[in-house]
Amino acid sequence: MVFYTIAYGNNDDNRQGIFVLNFDEKEKDMKILKFYPTLNKPASFVIKDKKMFLSSINIENKKGFISVINIENDLEWVEEKTYEQEYFYSHLALSKSGEYLLGASFYEGVDAVFSIENLVEPISKNIHTFRKRTDKLIQQAPHSHYIEMTLDEKYIYSADIGTDEVFVYDFENGIITLNKEKTLDRPLGKGPRLMPFSGNENFAYLINELSNEVNVFSYDNGNFKEIQSISTLDEKFTGENTAAGIKVSENSKYLAVTNRGEDSVTIYNMDEINGILSLKSRVF
Repeated sequence: MVFYTIAYGNNDDNRQGIFVLNFDEKEKDMKILKFYPTLNKPASFVIKDKKMFLSSINIENKKGFISVINIENDLEWVEEKTYEQEYFYSHLALSKSGEYLLGASFYEGVDAVFSIENLVEPISKNIHTFRKRTDKLIQQAPHSHYIEMTLDEKYIYSADIGTDEVFVYDFENGIITLNKEKTLDRPLGKGPRLMPFSGNENFAYLINELSNEVNVFSYDNGNFKEIQSISTLDEKFTGENTAAGIKVSENSKYLAVTNRGEDSVTIYNMDEINGILSLKSRVF
């Protein structure tokens, strides 16, 4: 199984760029097939029709870029074009149709929609309004951390860790319009970070970096209703922790989250009927 991963790294340690890896499922062994260094620090990528769309940042001047890379052959990549952006998009996603590229800017708190055929500037964008939450450093400004589109392509949503909100936008022909009624105003200090759906898109799972919990929502036509909240941590753990990654398995039977502090991966069973999570295991 061949897959790709990116690393911030440094310019001089051969770790800033894109890795092509092979995992031998029989031997349970992983090897690096190829390393592609990047001029700027890579942050997020999506792939469509053998093309990688990669966002990156120049740390010195804070300039953001989106690059288009031809990956027809895993071992012979060709960078076609790089577009300098007004904002640095730390998270990218594709619309379900593949017509649009979505970007979330952590530094500036901006959500944007591009035509996949024209990455010079976005078709539409929204700049998050800051509201004071807690004294934590990460909540002293808006930080759009995650952006995605619903399966029916009627809505786009964005999790802002700085303002404790999940913004919901009406979407049509590349234009996003903030829907204040559907936007989720989360409790003080939660720090919403990432929010994937179940495979059938009946349920959404929001991981909160600051409160170390997963909130489960039922979903219907742009409306999210919270039905469960469950901790990401062992009840005996008392140290400092921030919840980080979240992943739904391809069969939507399991949900995995990572913890920075407890240094663990928590795995839950997912009930396909009601979406509720139950603890399966925890790996340290």
